[in-house]
Amino acid sequence: MTQLTIPKPSRSAAGALLRDPVLFARIVLGADLWKSQREILTAIARHSRVAVKACHSSGKTYAIALAALWWLTAHRDGIVVTTAPTWLQVEKVIWGEIKSAVLRSVLRGKVKFPLPTQTELRLGPQNYAIGLSTDDSSRFQGFHSGHVLIVLDEAPGVRAEVYEAIEGIRAGGQVRVLSLGNPTVSGGPFYSAFTTTRSTWKTFTINAFDTPNLEGLPLEKLRQLPKGLSEDDSTFAYCPRPYLVTRRWVYEKLWEWGDESPLWQSRVLGSFPEQAEDSLIPLSWLEAARDSIEVPGHPRVTVGIDVAGSDGGDETVVAVHAAGNIVALGAWSLRDPLTKVNEFLLPYKTRIEEVNVDVIGVGHNFVPRLEALGYPCNEVNVGTATQFPDQFANLKAQLYWKLRELFENGAIHGLNDELAISQLASIRWKANLRGLIQIESKDEMAKRGVGSPDRAEAIMLAFADRTPGIFAYVKQKAQHQQAVDAAIRQGNPPPEDPWNADELTEAYNQVTREIEGGGSTCPKCGLVLGSTKTMNTDGRHYHPECARGW
Repeated sequence: MTQLTIPKPSRSAAGALLRDPVLFARIVLGADLWKSQREILTAIARHSRVAVKACHSSGKTYAIALAALWWLTAHRDGIVVTTAPTWLQVEKVIWGEIKSAVLRSVLRGKVKFPLPTQTELRLGPQNYAIGLSTDDSSRFQGFHSGHVLIVLDEAPGVRAEVYEAIEGIRAGGQVRVLSLGNPTVSGGPFYSAFTTTRSTWKTFTINAFDTPNLEGLPLEKLRQLPKGLSEDDSTFAYCPRPYLVTRRWVYEKLWEWGDESPLWQSRVLGSFPEQAEDSLIPLSWLEAARDSIEVPGHPRVTVGIDVAGSDGGDETVVAVHAAGNIVALGAWSLRDPLTKVNEFLLPYKTRIEEVNVDVIGVGHNFVPRLEALGYPCNEVNVGTATQFPDQFANLKAQLYWKLRELFENGAIHGLNDELAISQLASIRWKANLRGLIQIESKDEMAKRGVGSPDRAEAIMLAFADRTPGIFAYVKQKAQHQQAVDAAIRQGNPPPEDPWNADELTEAYNQVTREIEGGGSTCPKCGLVLGSTKTMNTDGRHYHPECARGW
């Protein structure tokens, strides 16, 4: 086994290096640390539990690498255990940074660490660092030594039972816990470290405006900058530490998210999101939907399209959904996006089950052109009546509430588009005077300074089952007959028919209502419209009481 070798400095100098992680990082590892990184390393040497909630690109992972190498060097029986919610974060992010730090130290000639393996650096039988994922809390048992450092990166996503296992390790020996993350979830053990159990933790908050690159550019000044500044504008030239969050990124996110967005609060201010009680989908549910899942075979896909107006301000967005995964998301600010949409959908064309298009406004004219290209389209008018008139004000509320339930149940994956997350987290709901669920309108969102949720709308449409009830009946009836035939061949009792006569009648009646237009509601005032007689010459509904076409 390759042993750690360190040139012999004087005893007093060596003692100082081993006692002070900041001095060790600077002298031995050649690290140029900024204020918060120095404070975090100092706290690890002095406090048993340290929690850091941080903005995006704050340098916290680099601090993890420095802390791990210092701990191994300072303690002959030192053990470091690093973890994160996913194996990819452990292997590529944390251990990628540790490996880079080891390489830099070797090049400096101060310390000759052995080369780490994929997620392990071993100096001796009881002197090593190891990376674990959090899918099995039992892996965190048995790390008993004189000196143990446990690092939890992306800590809001680490499961509660892992924290419980860590408390078992803390029962004996000199044990330090370093918990870091972007504060996306207002609940759980990481949140408690800053609230109910704060007295037992040394806590830090890293706000983007406190980082070196944002020096001299407070939020008040940032708000005064006009939209659309070029990347080479002099405002963004000051960047003494390019590896940290930049002025340009913060400027872009102010315009994309707004300073009331939960994403702005967590990723820029380093604060737990203060979502309103009437938020439709909590940010924590959206964050949990980031990772995709593997689905065998080539499942059928459903597409949602929100078509932008012709002024070029909003986006036309296409969301592709397969077996719970958001497999693709495309967005364009074009007057005529048909060519781009077709190019985007071609790889999925043979697997498309249905394309749900919002036909309010310009979407009405978009559908026949898309159908001419061979796509099976459903016209979706979210202002029409719902299938559940005793629960929802209109179809929009029904479809968005279904989306909310899917996120709540962890049934949606692959949501990794930041703007889509921001839009979904910004949508609010209420119960109207009749006690029906109603989703905030785009006009109401605009009054709050929130832009059009085009990406959220496309995702909602991608997860909407708009197959008319009578068609769904025929399809399910055929599938049921296939299951019956298979059971008979195998000598098993046939399955029960999932449809009954009452459901078939309701499916027929629902299709009739959709065709006749009866029960449609005005998206502006909520009054019930009559029938297709309210259609004007361009095929759009017109409601005289509101003097508004839709």
